[in-house]
Amino acid sequence: LPSFPALAQRPALWQGFLQGLGVWRARVYLRPSAGERWVNCPASVFLGMAYPEPDSDEAREGNEAHAMAAEGFTALARGESWLPPATEMGHVVGEYISRCISAPGEKAWEESLPCLSVHEQCGGTVDFRAIDWAQKVLYIKDLKYGFDPVEAFENWQTMLYAEAQITRHQLNDLEWIVDIEIFQPRCYQSRDTHRWRFPAHELRGYMNQARAAAAQAFSATPRAKSGPWCVYCPAVHVCETALKAGVKLYEAAGRGLPHHMPAWALGVQLAIVRRALKQLEALDSAYTAELIGRSEAGENCGPWALTHEQGRLQWLLDDDTIATVVPNLCKLKPPTATQARDAGFDITGLASRPKVRKLKALELRRVFLPIYNSEK
Repeated sequence: LPSFPALAQRPALWQGFLQGLGVWRARVYLRPSAGERWVNCPASVFLGMAYPEPDSDEAREGNEAHAMAAEGFTALARGESWLPPATEMGHVVGEYISRCISAPGEKAWEESLPCLSVHEQCGGTVDFRAIDWAQKVLYIKDLKYGFDPVEAFENWQTMLYAEAQITRHQLNDLEWIVDIEIFQPRCYQSRDTHRWRFPAHELRGYMNQARAAAAQAFSATPRAKSGPWCVYCPAVHVCETALKAGVKLYEAAGRGLPHHMPAWALGVQLAIVRRALKQLEALDSAYTAELIGRSEAGENCGPWALTHEQGRLQWLLDDDTIATVVPNLCKLKPPTATQARDAGFDITGLASRPKVRKLKALELRRVFLPIYNSEK
């Protein structure tokens, strides 16, 4: 397949994308920002549409940082003075802008373009780009305000941005260089900048892969594949492929530790486990409450069944009345009904065991047996 088809061959499609940018954005399914996910798992494109991503503090902060950067770029382009706010975000954005404006060539920011060489429904907005016509270098600089490390090498988001720019400006990929830079100063696990510089013609192989994935996504039977990209997929909780991989992942916790593990590696593993435990406890509480409500509504809850069991012995009296019933046991606070009973007090009619709703786990392998059998 030709890597960069001439836009003159598809003028109607090009105009359709440029007219009504808001409408165009609403119709784009293959966004570069989710490129790693849909290139590796084409089925996630439409499966994820049924489960919109919830708003989060991280997403809001990222949007605010990009809006601040666009404001700064616009003011400087008009010849106006602009200083970032004296905040952490302002410091990050200010340093990012200073790095961007130092790039040579024709500059643009927050530029929305379709990536027609990949698919009609592919396109997005690049944070910043500069085209050095003299040296034939295309600069793509992306701002990441989050903490999770993002590499520039083989970064699908920025590669698709570069492809859209090369297609739009009809650059000869045999003569041009692509310079990708990820600026992420809040990522304390690695350096704040990741850079990848390579000949533009090397994009051809990657774009062939992207075209194949795009065609798969719009086919009747798109392929699903689990991997690191599942972490940010909004449909991961209902994806059969991800569920199968998740069961195998949790079962891996039962493996024994390798012998003679270095102390530093053991320390890293323990830190990962402690962090995971906190996250799993929060998920356990949320999932339990949600499943109890779904089960009472008559929905199939997979490997869980709702039961009603006797709860702990609880007083039917207020604290002041309890003090008059068991005065000898009241010290700093009233005793529990179980403590009063064990001390020999008659609490008949004064306490009861209310029924509580609990989830009873069924055999996980039996529930997932149809999924395992479907693989054979």
